Amino acid sequence: MFESRYYEVRREFGFGTAYHIYENQTPILKTAYSTLQRSESFRFSDPQTGTDQFGIRETPTATVDEANTYDIIDAQTGERVGTVRRNIISHLQHEYTLSNDDGHIVATLREDRPPVAVARRLLSSILPFSCEIIASGGTQAGIVTGALSLRDQFSIELFTTQIDPQLAVVGTIVADAIEDIEL
Repeated sequence: MFESRYYEVRREFGFGTAYHIYENQTPILKTAYSTLQRSESFRFSDPQTGTDQFGIRETPTATVDEANTYDIIDAQTGERVGTVRRNIISHLQHEYTLSNDDGHIVATLREDRPPVAVARRLLSSILPFSCEIIASGGTQAGIVTGALSLRDQFSIELFTTQIDPQLAVVGTIVADAIEDIEL
């Protein structure tokens, strides 16, 4: 698991939202959460066994000027794998930082062009979520490309080994879920 540089994510809607994550067309993770609850905490599990692999723990901030932090926790060891944090820069274009287990920022997920981002907010999830993955040094480390379809689906392609694939994949799904809840 997480040995590739290319991942597919398919999202299904029902009473909640479910994500199915594939590596080389093999299911590696699944997760579900209820959009009716405000809590963004949810778990990622093995699709074959149902064993929890990762959990997301929300840490609310004390002020409205700061965005909440979402820790990615390894369900087997209880150790923090990394953190996702939304940067409040603009309502036109959202940005999320990915930090490693030591708290160092290793990448930024930057939403695509502002006009497309604004249209996505107005049209809900009809327009797919897509963004660049920028390494801490400023180089492009990957892309998230959404596909226009009835059910949300996107691919995550990493161009470098600088970023831990599990942090990039799980972090991107957390960012997509936050976008969905805030629409």
